[in-house]
Amino acid sequence: MSEALGEVTIDPGDGLLARRYIEVETSGKPLRMMLSLARMTYGKVRLCIGPEHGTTYDDGYCYQDPIIGLAALATWNGIGDPLDGWHRQISTGRRRPDGDPTQEYQAW
Repeated sequence: MSEALGEVTIDPGDGLLARRYIEVETSGKPLRMMLSLARMTYGKVRLCIGPEHGTTYDDGYCYQDPIIGLAALATWNGIGDPLDGWHRQISTGRRRPDGDPTQEYQAW
């Protein structure tokens, strides 16, 4: 793997729009994770977090605006929620119409 920790790689050649590796503290140990930005239909993107060498992801946040999704990929540390602007969190069913955190509700 050629990417340095924290470095954003645009169009890494594996079908993703962008990728970035981060370290997240779990049980006092650093765990290397991969953030990826994947294309969705109608111009939307999904910011995913998962295992460093995996082809799956543990959680994902959907963004209407790819630029905001890319900014979230570049700035998120993997803890809590990424940059505001997402409208759906995959693992919890949380929704934010128009990406507005004041309108958040639980879909299921």
